[in-house]
Amino acid sequence: MKDFSVDFIINACNGTLLTDYADGSEINNTKKNKLKSIKINDFCINSKNAGINSLFIPIVGARNDAHDFINDVYERGCRLTLTQRKDIRLIKGMNYIYVENTVKALQDIAKAHRKNLKLPLIGITGSVGKTTTKEMLWYALSSAKKVFKTPANHNSQIGVPLTLLEIDESYDIGVIELGISEPGEMEKIASLVMPDSAIITNIGNTHILALKSKEGIRDEKFKIMVGMAEGSVIFLNADSDILKKSDVYKGIKKEYYSGRKKCGYYADEVVIRSGLAHFKAHIGDETVEVSLNVYGRHQVSNAVVCLAAAAHYGIDLRSAASKISEFTGFKHRQQIYCRSGITIIDDTYNASPESMKAALDILKDIECSGKKVAVLADMKELGEDAEKMHRDIGRYLVENNIADTILTYGELAFYIFDEAESLKPDIGGETFYDFESLKKGVENTLKNKDAVLFKGSNSMALFRLLENA
Repeated sequence: MKDFSVDFIINACNGTLLTDYADGSEINNTKKNKLKSIKINDFCINSKNAGINSLFIPIVGARNDAHDFINDVYERGCRLTLTQRKDIRLIKGMNYIYVENTVKALQDIAKAHRKNLKLPLIGITGSVGKTTTKEMLWYALSSAKKVFKTPANHNSQIGVPLTLLEIDESYDIGVIELGISEPGEMEKIASLVMPDSAIITNIGNTHILALKSKEGIRDEKFKIMVGMAEGSVIFLNADSDILKKSDVYKGIKKEYYSGRKKCGYYADEVVIRSGLAHFKAHIGDETVEVSLNVYGRHQVSNAVVCLAAAAHYGIDLRSAASKISEFTGFKHRQQIYCRSGITIIDDTYNASPESMKAALDILKDIECSGKKVAVLADMKELGEDAEKMHRDIGRYLVENNIADTILTYGELAFYIFDEAESLKPDIGGETFYDFESLKKGVENTLKNKDAVLFKGSNSMALFRLLENA
């Protein structure tokens, strides 16, 4: 991260420097000169992480007001903070920049910084697969460039500006993840990122409660183009019907990619061995063989678009494909390992109907000599169609002959089991409503040589079954 001057920060967010003197006297020239010498290289929203070179940004939330922790950051050596409270008690020695809203101020500072950056940024959004695609693209581009990427999944109205402020000109290119949870959010963060190109992985049912319909989700995701200049390219997943049938913003060039069918960039000759995909990727006039080390047939399309983006920025395809093969996934995201003779698929990070089916496909493709067990918990934020979407999973399980036994956890997941049992009365399994009962049920069900999938929304905390084992 580069150093930021106090003047840059004040000008970017249109802030006002407050005095720390009780009598309200003006800040003298000596103090102003001292302020000018302060260099900020850390933008901090967590008081515990504040230090000498931090700008503290106190966020006012529904339950907590981080202004209450300004004294704490002062004790940690921090000497500069934003504030949106005029009634705040000033601490002598602390420097305050008054703004109308600290979140907007953070975004304004990030926007000013982005305008000074010359490197291209690739924006990635979609209902599922954003973080995996971001990581895979980082590998592809890293075969020839120094690449910045969004840390973790910092893709929100707060996470995106903090991410942008970490970028400096030592990088050749950046990969930025953009997420949404409510209407209007994408426009705000896309206008900060100003992507030179963009990828939309798919449109599913995640956040349908807030955005009302898949069309509403698509329209919100499409606002990533608000920040894109005329002539920029957006890569759309042709495997998603709603994306295939959608028009992009005027002046934006669209390209289609697919893991299943011919289009601008696509895969064929796909072979799945023990859950891992091997295929040929057709990128423009070139064809390259790809072997993945992340599980699931759905990863093919993610790899294809990463190769398409790499080619767009002049990366040799064979080098990019070789680097992609080094990617092995994330904790709690389709991790596969063996414990006590049982093959475990840990996909407990989160769940949507689309990602649930993708995880079940991995269970189907896994080779094992015992039984296959699906431990499935509630999928949250699905709105009024939640029951139907859970029943669809139960039907998918049975129609594709995926699991011998189903254990469900939660009031919504009950519908998965109920639907599966109605279609196949002899299917093994049980439904649970409290965690301890589920834990005992899992322990009593799993035997040596079995394969088991754990999948549910993050709030259901299925990962506890694995971390406490």
